[in-house]
Amino acid sequence: MSSRTVSRFVIAFVLTLAMAAPPRMLIAADAALGPIAMAVPEGFVAAPMQRQPNFSIWAWTKSAPGGKVKALLEVTVYDYGPKLARASAEEIASGTEQYLRQFLGGIERRRTNYALSPISQAQLAGGPASVATWTGRAGPVDLVGVMYCTIVKNRYVVSFHTQDLGGKPTPAMHEAISAIEAVRLAGAP
Repeated sequence: MSSRTVSRFVIAFVLTLAMAAPPRMLIAADAALGPIAMAVPEGFVAAPMQRQPNFSIWAWTKSAPGGKVKALLEVTVYDYGPKLARASAEEIASGTEQYLRQFLGGIERRRTNYALSPISQAQLAGGPASVATWTGRAGPVDLVGVMYCTIVKNRYVVSFHTQDLGGKPTPAMHEAISAIEAVRLAGAP
């Protein structure tokens, strides 16, 4: 499956969740997400998990007051198998930015008035990560998102994404960002 096909699938899935995730699903708490674990913020409601041969997507939404708008928290884990096994620490660190730019390209293709912040470096699950904030429009709607990317265990490329309506991160997005920044390796305390 090409990266373009994967990007199209992921973006379609994200938009579907952000606009229409059913409110009847259970509220998430601590989530095991393949090689990582994350405490999902209170009030974020799980959507159905999506699985393909080399990647899995977990997502949650949180309704704003009035319930018509939902903030999105999404985690996508890509299993690259042995492809990254021999990568150096420097290659892993630069790879987080390379993959982040690739994932953001999928967002950019589906937005008008797209703008991207400078990419910064961070730490997630004890390893290097890259992060950026974007803004843009989907149809008549202004959106803002924050995306992180890390590489775990020299095998898994993990993308974390939160988005909501507006031009700056919302309180629900700040909750999602806190959860992302506290992510840990699966099995770690």
